[in-house]
Amino acid sequence: MQHRVRCLLVLGFCLLLSAGTAHAARWLVPAGAHATGAQDTNWRTDLQVSNPLGEEAAITVYLLEAREDNSSLGRSSTHSVPANGQIVIGDVFETDFSYSGNGGLLVESSNGQQVVTSRTYNLLGEGNALELPEGATFGQYIPGVNVDDALGSGIEGHIEIGRASCRERGVWGGVGGG
Repeated sequence: MQHRVRCLLVLGFCLLLSAGTAHAARWLVPAGAHATGAQDTNWRTDLQVSNPLGEEAAITVYLLEAREDNSSLGRSSTHSVPANGQIVIGDVFETDFSYSGNGGLLVESSNGQQVVTSRTYNLLGEGNALELPEGATFGQYIPGVNVDDALGSGIEGHIEIGRASCRERGVWGGVGGG
């Protein structure tokens, strides 16, 4: 499980490097979770949608379950984002979908000017090995990616993945079409 979450986080970071901030009618959040992992890790994802416009925006959030055919866009939730405001949906996989596992999210907007970001993190429990307070987190931000920037059907993409050892730590990458 921990390896899969790491791979999803690396993919998200790669997309962060290549995508920037997305302004579109549809955004893909490529990685997220509500799942337990190795060594008592508790992965969670918060979704944030900001609306810079002077009018309220309606959004629909679709759950994209890992290792499933999501072409029919099954489970969804709707929210209103206030004018010149934002919403944060804490632990969105559990809160909106009662889902335990990992996957992605598709966010659709009524006017296409929102900014979509997420944060996937390890939520530390009481008595954790690091002796940090219960509720402490470690994680990273993963932006929503404009669906129009995704690779189309039949186009091959490549992901470069760095390495980590006791002497080297880091996450890096790049995405390019083939």
